Amino acid sequence: MQKINDLIGNADSKLIDGIEDEKNKEFMNSLPKRKGQDLSKLFPGASADCVDLIGKMLKFDAEERISVEDALAHPFLSKLHGEHDEPVEKQNMPPFDFDFELYSLKTSEFKELIYNEI
Repeated sequence: MQKINDLIGNADSKLIDGIEDEKNKEFMNSLPKRKGQDLSKLFPGASADCVDLIGKMLKFDAEERISVEDALAHPFLSKLHGEHDEPVEKQNMPPFDFDFELYSLKTSEFKELIYNEI
């Protein structure tokens, strides 16, 4: 199984330095140094636009990663892009709630919670 840093290389030191949790920072610094692969060689049958889009989506730093709106407008998706079919919500999403990690539930209880959420 290939790891993301084998595919795209390591996160840069600026991004790692910005990690607040020391254990996560140590983990990122402990990863073997990888340069990343040439995506056009990894996907030899893919078009240049496809490889470009994949490269823009596979970024550790969210600030560098292509936005959903820009990805939908990318030339690779031009035949599928329908501006009127893709409404964009301009409000910021609230942070994801990880409170579920505080509870020790049985599988059946998780299933029920998921069912209720759906």
